[in-house]
Amino acid sequence: MKIFISWSGELSGNVAKNLKNSLSGLIQQAEFFLSSIDIAKGESWDQTLIKELSTCNYGIVCLTKENVSAPWINFEAGALAKQLDSKIYVLMVDVQASDINGPLSRFQATRLEKDDFRVMVDSICKEIDDPSLKEKVEGIYEFVWQGFEEKVRQYILESSHPDATENSDIPERLVIEEILRITRQISVSVESMSNQHLHFIERAYPLFCEKSLGAQRPLKIDSVCSVDELAKSIISQHVITLKKGNYCTTDITYQNEHVFHEDVFDGKQLVIDEINNLILLGNGATLTTRPRYAQVLCFNRCNNIIIDDFIMGHTKEPGTCLGNVIEFRDCSNVYLNNLKLYGCGTYGIELIDCRNIYIDNVDIYKCTYGALEYSNSECYMSNINIYDCNNTFELIVLRDSILVMVRSSIHDNKDVRSFISKSNSQFFYKDLVYQDNTFSVGGDNLAEGICLNSFLDQ
Repeated sequence: MKIFISWSGELSGNVAKNLKNSLSGLIQQAEFFLSSIDIAKGESWDQTLIKELSTCNYGIVCLTKENVSAPWINFEAGALAKQLDSKIYVLMVDVQASDINGPLSRFQATRLEKDDFRVMVDSICKEIDDPSLKEKVEGIYEFVWQGFEEKVRQYILESSHPDATENSDIPERLVIEEILRITRQISVSVESMSNQHLHFIERAYPLFCEKSLGAQRPLKIDSVCSVDELAKSIISQHVITLKKGNYCTTDITYQNEHVFHEDVFDGKQLVIDEINNLILLGNGATLTTRPRYAQVLCFNRCNNIIIDDFIMGHTKEPGTCLGNVIEFRDCSNVYLNNLKLYGCGTYGIELIDCRNIYIDNVDIYKCTYGALEYSNSECYMSNINIYDCNNTFELIVLRDSILVMVRSSIHDNKDVRSFISKSNSQFFYKDLVYQDNTFSVGGDNLAEGICLNSFLDQ
């Protein structure tokens, strides 16, 4: 028997290592695979991982608050689930069963408790043809469990933040349910939000469950028609709807500690800092900036952000800008939908130190360096359209990152140096339309990515 241990994030990784060591001593007849330990230096990381996912039919997912919605965890669980007679156990490290959404909710959840953990161990033992195994486990289980639990509790304590207990008594509810309740009760708000937006919010709400929020007051809804009104409305716990029109962030005069201008070489760029639970609904509005070194929007240390239905770009002519269109730094739980991001921005989207980024229905075109630049980030993208990024460097740049892209199209990009540049990173794709692109120095290196068509369902 071979069991795949799935993890994502520091806490989950530490628990996974401890789990492998504990179970290897407890059930010596089973083999446990853990990527951080069992892939030797020099081996192809991605090919080895895909091979192990395809051969293991048992898995244990180390689930934490940090990774409960991570695309990588869901990918590995999905790949394991495709194997015949597969069994997957979800070890809830610092989460509850009610925190688990999506595909992972289908699998057997195990609490971090001695008796429930024993149920998982016994279930694994039943699959091994060794009559003496039950007696062996019985004799050492108490000792192994105590050592395992002590280390895990220490890992949880070390990973907790100072404010982690401040909101422990907040009653559970979904903030998106609060949004829908407000918008249906207040007629003026309902009129300002189209059915399309309501449908989008309903689809996005799993990212915004109470475990990741810290405020009890309901979300406030504002409709704005000027850049200063927009700036004043950018506060935590807010839904902002823009009237269709043109908004230049360079013209914003209002500033506070969370919304301010940051100096760049040839002017200033708008920075949105430490904002949580913000929804921007554009209704087709256009956001621009004038300085060629500025990002159109820059989010820093923000969490739980939805941005829907905007056109964004620079006012400069193509080929003159050195700022990105939209940038996220140290952000988590971001959902971008129905955006058109155009050059001459250097990159359409830049992510730095970001987790749980979901991007859907986005066009990126006419950018001068490439389409995407991600550093130390994890991102899941679907229905992406990248085109007319001509005479660029690499279309996609990944550093210490994981990118999964499905049902997307990359086409008509001319004289690109190469398709992708990746360092200690992985690019996975499925159902990718890839045509009419021409490359120069580095060539067409799509093959450096991993095609998931044989692993993921439609």
